[in-house]
Amino acid sequence: CLTTLSLLATENESLDLIIDADEKRITLDRSNMSSRFAKQWGEQRRASYPVGETLEIDVLIDGSIAEIFIDGGRLAFTARVFPHSPHSKIELNSTSEIHYHFDAYEISPSVNTSPITSEALVPQELHTELTKES
Repeated sequence: CLTTLSLLATENESLDLIIDADEKRITLDRSNMSSRFAKQWGEQRRASYPVGETLEIDVLIDGSIAEIFIDGGRLAFTARVFPHSPHSKIELNSTSEIHYHFDAYEISPSVNTSPITSEALVPQELHTELTKES
């Protein structure tokens, strides 16, 4: 059974997680991304893994970083990718029948991008006193 989970997929690019149950191997392949870089370090990462009846796959994509955790982190992949389209999809293809469950969560920014003001930098009591003296 060969299963491919294509992430960041558009008609022109994808980041592929290839699960080969017969060979007991999982491969992360970024060679189908439009922005290809650091090719000298390789575009595929392979790992032997005892692929069983079920796999839990957690995928986190934040900007240009994709992290994939298999079975709670027993196997992990990290890839740097630069997708051309922010509106991509996930595709799942297999050579045999598979069953899956999918949950999606949006990651909220952890950095406040609001402009910094003096009120944000100075405690309110001190800010009031500094304003009176000016």
